[in-house]
Amino acid sequence: MCRFGFPRPVARRTFICEPLKIDNDDDKQCIKNIKRILTEMNATMNVLEKEKILSWSDFDDLLNKYNWSYDDYECALRVVHTRTIMVQKREPNARWVNQYNEEILRAWNANMDIQFILDPYACAKYLMSYTTKPEREMSLLLEETHKECREGNMSVRDEMKKLTDTFFNHRQVSVQEAIYRATKMPLTYLSRGFVFVPAHSNSCKFLKPHNILKEMDPDDKNIYMSSLADNYLDKPDEPEFNICMADFASEYEIIINK
Repeated sequence: MCRFGFPRPVARRTFICEPLKIDNDDDKQCIKNIKRILTEMNATMNVLEKEKILSWSDFDDLLNKYNWSYDDYECALRVVHTRTIMVQKREPNARWVNQYNEEILRAWNANMDIQFILDPYACAKYLMSYTTKPEREMSLLLEETHKECREGNMSVRDEMKKLTDTFFNHRQVSVQEAIYRATKMPLTYLSRGFVFVPAHSNSCKFLKPHNILKEMDPDDKNIYMSSLADNYLDKPDEPEFNICMADFASEYEIIINK
């Protein structure tokens, strides 16, 4: 099996494959045996599909060879997978076909890999690996440059200059990003705003601007800017303001007259 998961597992139905927990050494030995059988089954099907189009009878013959039922096979898939996945219904002759949507395929007319997301973290990691791929290459270059500088006993100043030179001469920027940066177009858009709600009773406070402090009485202790908590406590005593601090922060904005 390659690193992209091909050939895909054969299945008579679509089901969520949840991994089984391993508790003892006997289970580990059983897993080793299951992996061996699945590997041999895949190898046999690889040979057979060069001679003919695979069918369910060929798959059933392999199950009988190892004294497995189809339920045993599905259980084996749960053993070899370390995270929860969705196994798609798949004919034996479609082991090398990527998941696709017929309607999208007609419009897209290109390769696609559509998967049902069961692990939000894995999805986020997948997206970030694509968006930061050039940055990872840059990190490796900077790490190698740093290693060379250390081996050459360079001073801190010279090492910094060499690292800066490496960064500016190897930074990869796509044409799209270059256009956006050159025309000062925003690179991101947000459909939701975020407001920090200080929940600690002794949270940090900001001093008032220096020009305001200069005009205040030296003995005046009201030297801090009003925080969200202060504004919440000072809200009008009216029914529509009978809300929690989270709703107050999300629905109202304090406008300061200049």
